[in-house]
Amino acid sequence: MLKKLFFAIIGICFLVFTVTGVLIYSKFEDEHPTRNDIKYMVVLGAKVRENGISPTLQRRLDKALNVLLLDTTITVIVSGGKGEDEPVSEAKAMSDYLLTHGVNANRIIQEDQSFSTEENIINSRSKIVLPNNSTIPIYLATSNYHQYRAQYLACNVGFIPYALSSSTPNSDMPYRFIREIFAVINEWWSSLY
Repeated sequence: MLKKLFFAIIGICFLVFTVTGVLIYSKFEDEHPTRNDIKYMVVLGAKVRENGISPTLQRRLDKALNVLLLDTTITVIVSGGKGEDEPVSEAKAMSDYLLTHGVNANRIIQEDQSFSTEENIINSRSKIVLPNNSTIPIYLATSNYHQYRAQYLACNVGFIPYALSSSTPNSDMPYRFIREIFAVINEWWSSLY
């Protein structure tokens, strides 16, 4: 009896991990909406070092720039606070990067109070003045492994997110992907209570 229970639990865990992994992988590619009413973009922060932004953050910003330089009507919200080991907030570093790459300052909104993905999304939504219950389409720029959870959270606050998924080096992917599986499962579990 215990042996059957053990294998049943292992089987359920394997199934949950597999389904979660497939869902995460499904958001690895950019989404190209046919709508032309997207006026906002949210770029989620990542590590800022003494010598500048991390490669992960640069890939996210470069992905965002691909759209921002083509459509000058989009306002971008750069979201990320200042960790204890960071010289400036992630939002400030992202804003500086976008400014030096040709995005006008009047198109950039800094959200510098967030320290988690959930806070990034909630605080970014508060920067857009719309009726409380209205939904708004946005581009959501983050790393490919992170896109599913970010979109899941974005939908919960009234965003209709379209993925701008930056690449992740193959050497980093196993760790990041497995870590993200646990983060997604935790997010689902938290939403139950």
